[in-house]
Amino acid sequence: MADLDVDYKILQPAQFLNKFLDEGIRPDERTLEASRSLAINAGALTTANGSALIRLGDTVVICGVKAELANPHLDRPDEGYIVCNMEVPPCCSPHMTRGAPSFHTQALSQTLQEVVSRSNCLNLFDLCIVSGELCWVLYVDVVCLCADGCVQDAAVMAMSAALADTVLPAVSVQDGKPVVTLQQRRRLSIQSLPVSITYGFFNKHVLVDPTAEEEALCTGLLSLTVLSDGKIAGMSKRGQPFLSVEEILRITAQCQVRAVALVELLKTATEINNKILIKASRDMAERDKALQFASITGATNERAKFYIESAGGNLQAALSMYYEEHSRGFASMGDVRGRDENTEDSEKFFAGGSEHSGQLIAGPPKAKKPQDLAADLFQAAKQAGARPLAEVKEKEKSSSSSFVGTGFRLGESEGPSRAIEGDATRQPLKAPLHVLYVWSNGFSIDEGPLRNGQSVEDKLFMQSVSKGEIPDELLRSANGAQVELNIEDKRNEEYVWRPPKIVAFSGAGHKLGSITPEVTSASGSGAQGKSAVSSCEPVVVEVDPSLPTTILQIRLADGTKLQSKFNHSHTVRDIYNFVNRSHTNSAVAKYVLLTAFPRKELTDMEQSLQDAQLLNAVITQRMK
Repeated sequence: MADLDVDYKILQPAQFLNKFLDEGIRPDERTLEASRSLAINAGALTTANGSALIRLGDTVVICGVKAELANPHLDRPDEGYIVCNMEVPPCCSPHMTRGAPSFHTQALSQTLQEVVSRSNCLNLFDLCIVSGELCWVLYVDVVCLCADGCVQDAAVMAMSAALADTVLPAVSVQDGKPVVTLQQRRRLSIQSLPVSITYGFFNKHVLVDPTAEEEALCTGLLSLTVLSDGKIAGMSKRGQPFLSVEEILRITAQCQVRAVALVELLKTATEINNKILIKASRDMAERDKALQFASITGATNERAKFYIESAGGNLQAALSMYYEEHSRGFASMGDVRGRDENTEDSEKFFAGGSEHSGQLIAGPPKAKKPQDLAADLFQAAKQAGARPLAEVKEKEKSSSSSFVGTGFRLGESEGPSRAIEGDATRQPLKAPLHVLYVWSNGFSIDEGPLRNGQSVEDKLFMQSVSKGEIPDELLRSANGAQVELNIEDKRNEEYVWRPPKIVAFSGAGHKLGSITPEVTSASGSGAQGKSAVSSCEPVVVEVDPSLPTTILQIRLADGTKLQSKFNHSHTVRDIYNFVNRSHTNSAVAKYVLLTAFPRKELTDMEQSLQDAQLLNAVITQRMK
């Protein structure tokens, strides 16, 4: 039966089609008013300024937009212009032949040009750069890859989607020559998205979106160009269809309804592609910042990403943080060995071209458990020269002398006793001792709170310890004096908060009996004695969680670091108030706050953080 249907279709194609249409159905199981499936792929070409691929049933059309600089037309000096071209190669259909473009192909190119000019889909004034001298010209090239009916419909939709996807670089004129800035781009301002819908007429039947076989049998074709608001912008006719007024009104109403649905599909496709492009451009910008940071500082890519993320994406602030933390010295061979050893923990992959050739690719470092991180900390400290506490105490005990000072030689009778000078070197003052406790869930300093190692300060602290260096925050607390740091292994325990020990008679005092009292402090209360001179207690800023927030880092003149969360609507005055409440010396001193890069004084107290461009910024204090 199937073979008979095929033979009947070949021998009597008109009767075969009419037999289906009389039953209200078409050979591809569509109703007379149903269209074929539509697929839209915006941004299909990476080499064009804008592109789109349309698949309407088995009809496939691709469009690319190429932008070039040119001189505007003399009669329209303030406008750019668009040039449309349509190609229907022989490979897209068995009915196409080689040679010069057919009349139908030339008519399609003319139709696309008329659709652009009549629909006003693009404001040509936006394409002008310098009036009468320089403008953008957009070359719209549409190629039919497979022609199975309604090529004009697919071509118009591909052109609309490609124009909506077009992005132009920024152009400026310097010394009479155009300068193109690829990093700054703008999308075309599309006023309307025109679409085309074709109807075929066969006997008394009206077919929507006919296939190539149906087009060959129809007595006439009618194509309507509709704008986003439903207005008819153009009409083209092939053959001699006879239509009544009622049929024209019915077809127009149906065409407008379908056009609205097609425009929504075009908008959705271009919006999705725009989001993908925005994300890709942001990722590219982050990679560019990391490459610039690495090229300037010589740091690794992971290290560069760490500083850039800590500075909120601000490259200048990240460089300031890096040079401030590394201003004490230079890298050593131990650092190089440490970087080489860290590569051993990375995952390795083998990309082989054959059994005799291939490439070994080192992937990112494997994620480590907290216990592994603690073990690495002890191993790194040992390689940096750290020794067990018992060994240090034993050496100090064996090298210590029981008798120091000056003595006299006894037992001689011929002369007076001779004085013998001993080691007159005084024993140095005992350096402040801090204990670093490494727990299973973090670490703590002395009797301080638990620190999970996720903040910038915690990461820098652990990096300094792993290099065998005293962290900066401990050096600042000792005012430059020598500091001892012991590390105690508590990896088998979890941190439990305990109240601090109360030290009797601690703090500052005055010696009595003197006209001018001398300020002294207890030997065991260095931190508390310092608090009598200047205290720095964290102050919580009232933040509205429903509004956008940012984190500011403030470096005071004495080396103290402050950090707090602010709303974008907070003002510069709020930053000054936060510093005064957090640092007692700043409350009575005259100072000014400055941005890190570029260095600028913050004097406008009523300016918001967003207007002052202080989001995720690093602020420094300068005393007057």
